[in-house]
Amino acid sequence: MKVVKFFSMLLCIITLSGLVGCDKDADIDDALNDYYISVEVSGGGLNDAELKEFESNLNSEIPILNGYEKKEAIYVFDRFMEEWEDEFYDGLSGVKGTLKLTFYLKTIDGKTVKKSTLNVTKDGCSLG
Repeated sequence: MKVVKFFSMLLCIITLSGLVGCDKDADIDDALNDYYISVEVSGGGLNDAELKEFESNLNSEIPILNGYEKKEAIYVFDRFMEEWEDEFYDGLSGVKGTLKLTFYLKTIDGKTVKKSTLNVTKDGCSLG
């Protein structure tokens, strides 16, 4: 439970701390849209109930990215993933095998724009 609370708090802080600059030469065709990030969790030696609770808690803490151009939303998503990779650079104690955190950047209507997976072990992590 402590791990779930830690991930939820960390995810919220990282997401809210990202800033995006505006490009004056942005394409007019790149309309503003609302995006969101969702996560699927698997492995790590957790049982189905723990995985479901962990995933649910993470998804409930990730805010919607309102009014972004596509390239801005991708930029925020990429920075978000780099921050998560840095947080788990030394791994996570108590993880058995590999804990896979698969993040999706989606438009508000559910279309996947980008996908990235963070593989966390007890010794380190990698972004795939």
